[in-house]
Amino acid sequence: NAPRLVAGLLVRWVLPRMAERHPDVTVDIVVEGRLIDIVSSGFDAGVRLLGSVPKDMIAVPLARPLRFICVASPAYLDRF
Repeated sequence: NAPRLVAGLLVRWVLPRMAERHPDVTVDIVVEGRLIDIVSSGFDAGVRLLGSVPKDMIAVPLARPLRFICVASPAYLDRF
């Protein structure tokens, strides 16, 4: 289970390396637009953004922290 925001990053960066290291592991991805209870929904694992990890779960970083920036044209920034 993974949020929409993270799913594209998983498919592009994390899963190819994981497949090389663990060729016998099969991964099915379910993309949700909401947080679900990973265990009661029958998943073995899930991906969460750091602030949304329940206290009874163990979090293991998949990659270094990501930075997000907003960009706009100078004209837009002058208007707003």
